[in-house]
Amino acid sequence: MPRVAADYPFHGHYTSLAGPGVPTGVTVQALSCHTLKVTWSSPEHTGGLPITGYTIAYTDEVTTTVERSAAEEMALIRLLSPGTAYKLEVLAVNVIGQGQEVETTPRTKHRGMDLRHSIIPNYNPYVYTIINTITVLLHYSLLFNILQEYIAMTQYTVTLIVSTFHCIIYMYHR
Repeated sequence: MPRVAADYPFHGHYTSLAGPGVPTGVTVQALSCHTLKVTWSSPEHTGGLPITGYTIAYTDEVTTTVERSAAEEMALIRLLSPGTAYKLEVLAVNVIGQGQEVETTPRTKHRGMDLRHSIIPNYNPYVYTIINTITVLLHYSLLFNILQEYIAMTQYTVTLIVSTFHCIIYMYHR
């Protein structure tokens, strides 16, 4: 984006004002397969005027923009497609106009569990299969325990109802 510059009189002297510089420290983190977290810091050069906001533009097939105030230095970009690379630009804005952008190409996470980039340092498909099997067994074990507790509670409830019913019948026949 082009920088806009203008000369303004200031106490008899002309001061050159321009659009802001490039935002610094831009980082993008893929939080999930549908969300990116973008953070940045204000530019070193503000163009002689305070920053009024930031624009974050991201492009897959269509360009979408997100506006943030000058006080905000973070944006969550949601509803993205899994495993997709996006062209992302962050730029600062002041009353003169938009400054130069910082461009990056982040990718959202793939859908599902991908152990190749997780806590396992040397990915091995056998380890992946073993971990998935253990996870399934733990889930079934947990469900079995819950089912046992439910059956025990149901048996207790039925016993309580039958006992109450017997008491009522006994009292009625007296």
